[in-house]
Amino acid sequence: MELLKAAMDRGCQSPVILLTGAGEHEIDLQAMKAGAADYLVKAELQAKSLERSIRYAVQRKRATMLAAFEQARLAAFGAEIGLALTRTDSLDAILDRSARAMSQYLSAGLAQIFTYDPRKKSLDVRASAGPLVETIGAPEDPPLLDLDPEIIKDGKSLVLKHLSGDGRFPNQQWLQAQGVVACVVCPLVMEEKLVGLMAIFTHHPVADQISLEMGSVANGLALCIERKRSEEALGVSEVKYRSVVESIKEVIFQLDEFGNWTFLNPAWTAVTGFEVKPTLGTFFLEYVCQEDREHNQDIFLKLVERRLDFCRHETRFLTKNGKVRWVEMYSQLATDNEGATSGITGSLTDITERKLAETQIQKLAAFPRVNPNPVLEFSTEGTLTYANDAARELAKRSAGRICQRFCRPGRENWRGKV
Repeated sequence: MELLKAAMDRGCQSPVILLTGAGEHEIDLQAMKAGAADYLVKAELQAKSLERSIRYAVQRKRATMLAAFEQARLAAFGAEIGLALTRTDSLDAILDRSARAMSQYLSAGLAQIFTYDPRKKSLDVRASAGPLVETIGAPEDPPLLDLDPEIIKDGKSLVLKHLSGDGRFPNQQWLQAQGVVACVVCPLVMEEKLVGLMAIFTHHPVADQISLEMGSVANGLALCIERKRSEEALGVSEVKYRSVVESIKEVIFQLDEFGNWTFLNPAWTAVTGFEVKPTLGTFFLEYVCQEDREHNQDIFLKLVERRLDFCRHETRFLTKNGKVRWVEMYSQLATDNEGATSGITGSLTDITERKLAETQIQKLAAFPRVNPNPVLEFSTEGTLTYANDAARELAKRSAGRICQRFCRPGRENWRGKV
């Protein structure tokens, strides 16, 4: 027993049969616990029983080693696919690494991963790996696999052990030339929606067990394909959105719940002169004219406290060179996916030129009103349409003679201001 324990502790891999003169049951149990493959008593030993014990011990050892190897292979396969799925590479790079893992650990002559296009209702090859990759041929050759997506949309794998004459494999010439005899197809399904499939072609018959091995990583691959597609679609939308946002003249902004800038488009620099990057993270009131800060702060608090949903008002912003620009500011509450307040979004429109024009108009409009000389305006029909204060005062003193003076015969078609 001590020799057996010492051998096992030092890594003995050969099956050990304990042959002893003692026939005690307790020693039998101790020997089996210590790692013996069998326990034989000398007094009861026969040639057939010894042969049978040796044969069974060797077979059990082989089965144990094979099971350990298969377990290690499956673990390595899952780990390799897992590493591929956690990378930040493109979808094609991730699928290519996954296909290589399929070929290596599933003993496949060719491993392929397809993605499903719901618009075309077609399966497109996105990755191929294995010793037979170079033999696939030109794109115009018949496809290796022509499978109706409706057949596999339920998520059940197909273990096809005899490909000869199978109409789902149009390129029968390739199968015969390369000695491919079997194929396993595993659908990639996410939330009852087909997103692709994985397939292996082998030179040897395949067991049903291999479909379970492929199925163990199918959900991760399906999730990766769906996520990457969403990211790509979002990236395209974001590029379009940014191109629009960066090209418009209005300032598009975002503030966090504390009033700090979190986003500004390039129009911010054109309007204020401040660069966008250094501005981000600073407090928005720092750029508002001192006289308007209290009013803007009040609006911001009402928005984040949900007393207002949105607000549009005119205010003054300071520029980098110390000047003041009038802007029309539109602000609205921003929330996260759970409905909690995340800040404020909105736009700033430069209305400085309009405000200057309004001021000039007001000045021009005030000029006749405050002019100490009489100012009159007549319609084309000769009707008096405007008289300033000085004209009214003069009319009172002249008892209406001013109108007769400017409307005497011969001047009926006179128009304009005097």
